[in-house]
Amino acid sequence: MHNKNIYNNISSNPLDRVSPAMIPMINSPETKFDVHCHIFNFETVPKKYLFLKLPVSYKSQHDELEKLEKHLHNLHKKTNKDHIKFLANFIDTGNQESMKNVAGKLFSYYPSDTIFTPLMMDMEYGLQSKPLIPYSKQVEEMRKLSTSVFPHKILPFLALDPRNPNLFKLFEKSMSKGGGFFGVKLYPSLGYLPSDKQLMKIFEICEAKNIPVTTHVGGNTVHTTQRFIKVTGKQVAQSGELKDRVVRMPHLFRMSGKKTGEVLNNPKNWEPVLYSFPNLKLNLGHFGGTTEWLKHLKSPAPRIMQIINLIQRYDYVFSDFSNNFEYPEITVHLKKMLLSDSKIKSRTLFGSDFFMVLLASDYTKSRVQFEETLGPELLKIISHENPKNFLFTKAVK
Repeated sequence: MHNKNIYNNISSNPLDRVSPAMIPMINSPETKFDVHCHIFNFETVPKKYLFLKLPVSYKSQHDELEKLEKHLHNLHKKTNKDHIKFLANFIDTGNQESMKNVAGKLFSYYPSDTIFTPLMMDMEYGLQSKPLIPYSKQVEEMRKLSTSVFPHKILPFLALDPRNPNLFKLFEKSMSKGGGFFGVKLYPSLGYLPSDKQLMKIFEICEAKNIPVTTHVGGNTVHTTQRFIKVTGKQVAQSGELKDRVVRMPHLFRMSGKKTGEVLNNPKNWEPVLYSFPNLKLNLGHFGGTTEWLKHLKSPAPRIMQIINLIQRYDYVFSDFSNNFEYPEITVHLKKMLLSDSKIKSRTLFGSDFFMVLLASDYTKSRVQFEETLGPELLKIISHENPKNFLFTKAVK
């Protein structure tokens, strides 16, 4: 499909992608935003993604997991080991029968004046195993949740993979008025670069139409299982004579394990995209990730410094702090950073990474501790003011 046709069908006003039921909440100064959350259940992601490979069929898995969840809760009463309770809560949430039910779980943790941006993932091309529910059906379910079930609560981000043959049709239908989606989600470690030529066409439209993009640049645990990876696009060289220069990636290269995620999730991979589309509204998810932040407590972590560099250089680059707030020492460090740098303060977003963070902590306790450490002023900036700028501000060209 030609780009000009897509241009005609997508509005440049972000509010045209919002249900009228949500407008009063957007205009309220009390509304909070969680810009990085998920409402997966176990049927919408491959088993290998969750590292739960049970020796049961999909048909009987629900009952088996329910038994396991109850057993873990009973075990927790006897042992009082927090990680047992965390796993039980994770299984209970992921074992819900639909994304609608998982969304209900998410909403229960927050005040009613909260807007969520559930991020989808298209995992049909980079992993060996496939989800029970095809991605196309997940998209239709999310569309229904956004337009009919929770029109006042969610602004879904559509996951795009350049290998999807229906990429442009899916994008146009979802971003046109009434399409049910608000932004775009990328997960490069599943086997592609942001500067893939197909994605560059998408970014051209996103920049022109003020469509925000969120990408994963956090941990490297989730990555393609392919040993030989075909990619197109460009990358900033990490070493050698061409270090820090934009170079074309080899068409085929061999890589495995977390190294794949480390290479493909690198924030520097977005340099060619931002050079071409400097007004693209881009959220670098997780602000580098927990592992990087724990390093950053001792000395500057490269990935975090790269994100900061992009924030400093581009007017519409943001970064959310999801899946980090269960570590009090990291929150203290973030607070110092926000107070010392006005630009980082104006570009940092609150996100929870709900669902995945259930494995690591007591969700409510960690979030409340995070909010109390930051204080009401900073919290309002990153959970209200900055998200509104990222989601709804029209880029000035």
